[in-house]
Amino acid sequence: MTTESPIPVFFNTDVETDDRPASPLDRQPWDGFGMTWDILDSYRPRLEEATGAPVRFIWNLRMDPQIEKVYGSPSYAVDAHTKLIDRILDRGDQIGVHPHSFRWDDRLDGWVCDRGSEAWTDQVIETSFQAYASSLGRPCRVSRFGEFWMTNRAVRLVERLGGRFDMTLEPGLPPKPTLEPEFPFTATLPGFHGVPQEPYHPAPEDFRRPAADGGDGLWMIPLSTESSRPRAPVPRVNPIRRPVKAARAIRRRVRHPVRTVKPPLRTLSPWMRWSSPSAFWRAAERLISRLERPYLAVAIKTDVPLFPIQLEGFTAIMEHLFDRPLVRRLRFTTPAEGLQMLGYEPTPTSTEGGTR
Repeated sequence: MTTESPIPVFFNTDVETDDRPASPLDRQPWDGFGMTWDILDSYRPRLEEATGAPVRFIWNLRMDPQIEKVYGSPSYAVDAHTKLIDRILDRGDQIGVHPHSFRWDDRLDGWVCDRGSEAWTDQVIETSFQAYASSLGRPCRVSRFGEFWMTNRAVRLVERLGGRFDMTLEPGLPPKPTLEPEFPFTATLPGFHGVPQEPYHPAPEDFRRPAADGGDGLWMIPLSTESSRPRAPVPRVNPIRRPVKAARAIRRRVRHPVRTVKPPLRTLSPWMRWSSPSAFWRAAERLISRLERPYLAVAIKTDVPLFPIQLEGFTAIMEHLFDRPLVRRLRFTTPAEGLQMLGYEPTPTSTEGGTR
C-alpha cells in the first residue's frame, strides 16, 4: 500500500458492569457505559473533521450467563439501555459480544472462571450469540472474548454461530495462570505467542496460526502491538584496560541499536499508562511503518471514566492525535469495511451497523 493510503482503525469498547458482581444479588450499575458513550461520541465530530470520513466505533456487550444470573436476562445491556443502543446504531457503529466465562458455584458460594469445561464455554458463547440475535434482531458478527481467552473449539463454534470477525488476540501476550486471581479458575490462559500482527483466517489445528491454504470464514483481527525495540547491550569490556575494544563495542551499539532476538511486544492500549501521549502515537507509527497493510486495532473498557488516572491518560492520548499528521490518514470503521479497505476479501454481510 502507498504511504498515503487510508489506515483503518478498529476502536473496540468492552461494555461491562462497573465492577464485578460479588454475588447473583449484587446488581452492579452500568454507569460507565453511558459515560464512555458520551466521551467517544463527543470526539466523533472532531475526528470526522480531522479524518474527512465518517467515524464508527465498535461496542462489544457482555451478554453471557453471568449477566443472565445477576440481571435476569443475558440481553440486559440492550434491554436496559434501549435509547443508548438506538443512538449507537443510528451512528452506524458496530455492536458485538464480549463473553466472560464466570460461573456461579453454590458449593464455593462464589464465581469461578470456568474456562476448563468445554460444555460451559460452549454455553457461554451460545448464550451470548443467541441473546444478541434475539435482542437486536440480527446475527452477531463480531466477538471479543474476555480474560485473554481463546481455544480452537471456541473459534469453530463462533464461526458456526455466524461470527465473521474476532478481535480478541493480542500478539506476544504470554501465557498466564489467570487474569483475575481473586476468583477460582479452571484452565490457564493460552497466551498469544506467534500470533501475526495482521488479519488472517485461523488454521483449524491452531487459532494462533494462519491457515496454510489462506482459509476462509472467520477473520482474526489482532489488536495492535508494538515492539519495544530495546537497544543492544554493550559487551562487558574494561574501557581503561582495553579502550580500543570498548570504543568499537559502543560504535556497534550506535550503528545497530536493535537486538537481533525478537523484542517483546506491548499492546497499544490507550487506557494504560504511557510515558507521554506522543509515546503512544510514536509506537503506533512504528507499527504502521512495518505493516504491509497497516491498520490499528485498540480496545478500552467502559470503566475507564470511573478511574481518574485512566481517564486523564486516555483523554491526553486522544487530544494529542489531533496534533499529528497521522490523523488525516485514519479511518475509524467497522471490521467489514476496514478489511475491504485493506484489500482483503471478507465474507459479505448485509448489516454491519446502522439501524436495527
